[in-house]
Formats: sequence, structure tokens, C-alpha cells
Amino acid sequence: MKNEDIIKTALDAGFFSAAVVGTEKLVFDYSFRKYCEENLCGNYGASYSCPPFCGTPEELHDKLVSSPYVAVFQSKWPEIREFTAKTAPLILDAKAKHNASQQKTVAAMKKAGHEGVFVGASGCALCGECAARENKPCPHPEEVFFCLSAYCINVSKLAACCSMDFSPADGSLTLYGIYAFR
Repeated sequence: MKNEDIIKTALDAGFFSAAVVGTEKLVFDYSFRKYCEENLCGNYGASYSCPPFCGTPEELHDKLVSSPYVAVFQSKWPEIREFTAKTAPLILDAKAKHNASQQKTVAAMKKAGHEGVFVGASGCALCGECAARENKPCPHPEEVFFCLSAYCINVSKLAACCSMDFSPADGSLTLYGIYAFR
């Protein structure tokens, strides 16, 4: 599968924009981990896709850069312009749709022989409630995926190198995900 095929597959899956770049374009900022530790989302220590279960920033960095390429996926939600308790369910739905589109694109990439690491918009939600909350093993260890925040990726710099608008002028919710692959 060529880069243009990956991009077309992503756009056909519903993404607003997509790009393929070398993993050397990823900018990591380990200070971002403090935002996970603040636990504003409630998943710190309660989801296998989030810290501390997912690994250290250094381990996650090494996991991604062991692949030469990264597909970058961007979705845009113009109907979501505020981040309030009222829009929270809409945001969760947007993240689920983004990750579903990414799973569809990654499945096509895997079918073409591109194995890699899936990093989505927000943490894994394959099970709804993570088994980590009950100290049970993950029922899908081969499918669990992590969020960009856990990886400490500077998404604004990633968007810039992909010529993607990180802060749309219209105030739309914009989500990102990546797939590091060979």
C-alpha cells in the first residue's frame, strides 16, 4: 500500500485529512505526562490504555520510533465548538467515531502488510469499562490502543509538519490519531 493509497483509504473512512510522514517528525514532550497524572479524564490508573499501565514516556517513544513511518489522521467536528458538560457526550461520540474510522483504516493497512502501533484520539474503549478498574486482565491485549496524550506527542507540531490546521478558525473540535508502521 503506497502513501497515497493510505491517505485515500483514510479519507474514504471519513477523515477530514490524513498524511504519512517519517517517525522522525514526531515531537515528544515528556512534560505532557503531568496532564495524565492530573487525571482530569478519570482514566489514570483505571485503564490499561493510560498511564501508569501503558508504560513510561521513554518506553512509548521507543515503541513508536522503531517504525519508520507514521500515518496521521485528523477528524473535524464543526458542530462541536464548546467544551462543556452539555457537549461532553458529543465529544465522547466524536472520539468513538474517530477511533472507529482509524480502526477501519488500520485494518486495511494491516491487510496490506503494514504492522504497527495504533495510537488513537483518547484511550481505548473497546470494552466500555476497562477491566483494570476491577484488577482483571485485559481481555483484548492484542487490540488495546493508547491515546496521544499518554505518548507525550506534541500534536500541534505534528499537525504543522503535516500541513493540518491544529486550531481551526471556526473553533471546531479537531481530533488526531496516528499509526506508526513499517
